[in-house]
Amino acid sequence: MQHLEPGAQVAAKQRVLEDNLAHIGKVKAEIILPALHGPSWNYRSRARLSARLVDKKGGVLVGFREKRSSYIVDMTSCEILTPDVSALLQPLRELTVQFSNADRIPQIEIAVGEHITVLVFRLLAPWNDDDAAKVRAFAEQHGVQVWEQSKGPETVRPFWPETAPDLSYSLPEFGLVMPFKPIDFTQVNVAINRALVSRAIRLLQPQPGERIADLFCGLGNFTLPIATSGPISPSTTCLK
Repeated sequence: MQHLEPGAQVAAKQRVLEDNLAHIGKVKAEIILPALHGPSWNYRSRARLSARLVDKKGGVLVGFREKRSSYIVDMTSCEILTPDVSALLQPLRELTVQFSNADRIPQIEIAVGEHITVLVFRLLAPWNDDDAAKVRAFAEQHGVQVWEQSKGPETVRPFWPETAPDLSYSLPEFGLVMPFKPIDFTQVNVAINRALVSRAIRLLQPQPGERIADLFCGLGNFTLPIATSGPISPSTTCLK
């Protein structure tokens, strides 16, 4: 929907939400709050990119899939990713095509924290020593962490450097810094997330003595702000 101006994008998404509430939930909202607005470009702090060795294209494609297709868009930059991540797309193509297992890397997941960027390579076959040296050099040159994933989420682990600071995002209004792992769920738009949490807490107005359960709380994106609000914090329970 990036071809639409930002206001039209928000309006279209709001119509979809209202239609889903009516047709799926069989409810109609009594009050619709003004939509939250944030950056429309260069905001996305997470991405799951596909990778594929395509001989006809002369190398490896790294990018998003085409709509309703298994084909990967031939892209060298992306205007919705943060600028430093967008700038990595072409170097990632040039790196991946050099690997001995270039045809065995279907996915590269990107997670951006406030001070750190992590690339998680999904490996269907391991890197050899020469590949590993190239990965380390790439990580050092571009100032990123490289992680690897051989099977399910439980196999995700740091590759280079082997020990490094955690990813994190902050909620300054509540004095919180939230550490997270590269494949943990976090909101992709940091500015919108801060506005969303702030509005939710204002609407909830947690009071001393209340007991509040946060269902499907994940990292505690709402739970911890609730727990730190007010002179006497309410009791909160995080249910994953």
